[in-house]
Amino acid sequence: MSRLIDDILFRMVCAGAVGPARRGRVLVAVLAFLFLMPGAVPAQEVIPAAAGDPEVHAPAYIIGKEDVLAVNVWGEPDLSGTNLPVRPDGMISLPLLGDVLAAGLTPAGLAQVLTVRYAMHVRTPTVIVVVTQVNSFKVYLLGNVGKQGELKLGRETRLLQVLALGGGFTDFANTKRILIIREEDDGSQRRMEINYEKIVSGENMKMNLNLKPGDTIVVP
Repeated sequence: MSRLIDDILFRMVCAGAVGPARRGRVLVAVLAFLFLMPGAVPAQEVIPAAAGDPEVHAPAYIIGKEDVLAVNVWGEPDLSGTNLPVRPDGMISLPLLGDVLAAGLTPAGLAQVLTVRYAMHVRTPTVIVVVTQVNSFKVYLLGNVGKQGELKLGRETRLLQVLALGGGFTDFANTKRILIIREEDDGSQRRMEINYEKIVSGENMKMNLNLKPGDTIVVP
């Protein structure tokens, strides 16, 4: 990547298009452009691993309803926004573009969509999207637990961690028949029965699921 950037700057300087005083600003523009090129932003973030260890892939964050975004259109402050809530319909509102679907996209994916849309109004736009508040990742805890209600997690969390956040079980909880209700992409609901005793004994650790936004956990 660094060799590609050096080559671009070298060609521009040789052609007389860029003087020494402007190289810093041009370098920022080149970096932003390369960051937003199709294929330049991977679907997964690769976390460097120690020698001999496999690389760890962290899934890219998916924008959800009620998240708050910052959209920066480089050099166009009138088109940028720093406090853009994602509405319940998944949309955000932007100057010139109106309503744009944000929920379900990664920040990089939304930036690419906005780059294409703004290209109809601005010459060679450079767009960067940042999630400033994560409000969409929440689950609901009901039944025989210490604290019922909505839990805002902010990140991927496993079942046992959520039960701990809910204050644990009451004396009358049936920990062998915990129910997770999850809404699928097609709108249908899926029921999963979990045996807490099998998790803590190590008999079935797969039951300690990673929860998804909107999951409802019922402890009978």
